[in-house]
Amino acid sequence: MLGAQLKLARIYAEDGAVPKDESKAFRYYQRIADQYADVPASSPIAQYVGEAFCALGLYYVEGIAELPLPADPAYGAGLLRHAGAYFGDAEAQYRLGRLYLTGTGVEKNPSIAANWLTMAARKQHASAQRCWVKCFGAARVSDSGKRKVSRCSCSPKRTPARPVTKRVGSPRPTTGRSRLRIASRCGKPKRCCPV
Repeated sequence: MLGAQLKLARIYAEDGAVPKDESKAFRYYQRIADQYADVPASSPIAQYVGEAFCALGLYYVEGIAELPLPADPAYGAGLLRHAGAYFGDAEAQYRLGRLYLTGTGVEKNPSIAANWLTMAARKQHASAQRCWVKCFGAARVSDSGKRKVSRCSCSPKRTPARPVTKRVGSPRPTTGRSRLRIASRCGKPKRCCPV
């Protein structure tokens, strides 16, 4: 039952085999979240329930005009937080990091944003890796000790090619922090930043 509901939700959420219908996709995701909300995080189906909570969170952040579902970014951020923290959903962690960068539904906080983006980036979420590098790779620490983010140009709508990552240095760094070299499509290094 879960597999069929999730498949239908994905089909209606994307424009493909059937016309996109966000209201139907929302209802299927809502059924999954209602039926399987008590699933333990160690369950084999937990990742699918986390996906449903993530999708619901995004719908609440944006709203759906045809339902009508008014935008409620604070409630959407709560659903994303549940999907990211309890179920470990990388997409939810990335989206929540973006909300903390912009201050949508939550108080704007670059430090918390960096934490959520780092969690998603460690799970090989390509958009989170790019966003982290663009927003925090060249960030300077101010006199008060806080990170300053001058401008974040990463957008969740764009999906450029996945960056190539390679380990640099010894397999076990002596400083206790690993360093990743983020390379462009041509393979030339763009920057080296701690992750």
